[in-house]
Amino acid sequence: MNQQLEHLFLSHHDGLLRLATAILGDADEANDAVSAVFERAVTGGLPCKGERLDNWLMVSVRNQCRDMIRKKQRTERLQRLYRIDDTDDGRSVQQQETRWKAIVLYAKREFSPQMWRVFSMRYGDMMPCKEIASQLEISQTAVYKHLANALKLLREHFKNLDYDE
Repeated sequence: MNQQLEHLFLSHHDGLLRLATAILGDADEANDAVSAVFERAVTGGLPCKGERLDNWLMVSVRNQCRDMIRKKQRTERLQRLYRIDDTDDGRSVQQQETRWKAIVLYAKREFSPQMWRVFSMRYGDMMPCKEIASQLEISQTAVYKHLANALKLLREHFKNLDYDE
């Protein structure tokens, strides 16, 4: 069994690592995914033999990568929620309101009417993009493009300004 695993590791490791890197986009995480699959094979044994073993390794690495992505997304969502709910981020509520007012004033002045409607519905009314698209009778892609352009303009304008006074 150990010789079989060693042979599998040596003959398939590079290909599995390429697959995991393509899925995850990070070499270290890909290495962790492939290692986890081989660790499971060592501790739990191999479920099949022959050609099916190659397929099992590929599917196992793919599933491990998916699990890692789901875990990362869940962690990022929780961090975003924590930041949204956390009012003690170094700024007072008044400072946050001042910054929001500056953003709104700039947006009303610089955005196209359609971009302003999309932006205010998304961030002012907290509407989902799908609902915005439906109400404005435009595609969701158009909504995403308006939001991306709006955020780009805001980042460029506010990157060197500090409204924490």
